Amino acid sequence: FSYATYGFLHIIFVRIPAKWLTPFGIVLYTIPAGILYLITKFIVETNPNDFVEGFADTEKIERSIEVFANGSLGELFYFRAFEWLTYGLGSTFLGFFIVLPIMMFGAAMSKWKIIERANEIKGWLVVVAILATAIGVWIKALPYIGQPTYDVVQLQDTFGGVTLAVGYMAFFLCLCNFLCFRTIFSPFGKIGRVSLTT
Repeated sequence: FSYATYGFLHIIFVRIPAKWLTPFGIVLYTIPAGILYLITKFIVETNPNDFVEGFADTEKIERSIEVFANGSLGELFYFRAFEWLTYGLGSTFLGFFIVLPIMMFGAAMSKWKIIERANEIKGWLVVVAILATAIGVWIKALPYIGQPTYDVVQLQDTFGGVTLAVGYMAFFLCLCNFLCFRTIFSPFGKIGRVSLTT
């Protein structure tokens, strides 16, 4: 639902030139995510007991098992609707600061024709691949290196994943400069087009 909503909303922003779309998307992503991280870090440091590690609502787990196993279609629909209103609706609003900026960044990359110009900018791609992958792996490893507190896990999710994805993308585009790589993996290009036709 979030992707469909913000994909539709992205139509408004897609007309913005790439030189403005990229910084706007970065600011829209980093500032709210950074503020949320700082709030979480403050709460963890001042009131660590507010976040109960390993908490599981067994009553809701048992209820979901009962509904999915023995419930009618109406009960199942009501349960999923209530669950979405409780958890999914907040994520949908939060998607404005997570999903939409990433779509904007992708649109800017398309406007700059990064894929088409991969051979021309391969030096930059190598630098981005090395730096983004190294930084992304380091951020993703933080919960395993130190204490996996909620603020560190949130940092891993919001910044680590995106940074690592940029590194993977740049690395993949570097590989696409080699003819043998394009030849071997050309079937995957055809498979990738299938999703666009459904």
